[in-house]
Amino acid sequence: VMRTDQRRYFGHPDLVMFIQRLSSQVSNLGMGTVLIGDMGMPAGGRFNGGHASHQTGLDVDIFLQLPKTRWTSAQLLRPQALDLVSRDGKHV
Repeated sequence: VMRTDQRRYFGHPDLVMFIQRLSSQVSNLGMGTVLIGDMGMPAGGRFNGGHASHQTGLDVDIFLQLPKTRWTSAQLLRPQALDLVSRDGKHV
């Protein structure tokens, strides 16, 4: 889980089981480590900005950047975005 200092790692048991199954499958395929971003707040509720769908504990941000090695604590606290579109916006 990334950005653990923000305490956005709570979710419905079904969501947690989904994440565990996904992580196991990705690991078994040798694809790297699944990175989990925001899930939900401890008792549900609003985030400071956006993420309304996360209030029920059924939504999660899953990063498609699958590192081959485990990230350090510092990397997990301050993840770097992965650009999927070129600067000119013409290429993916």
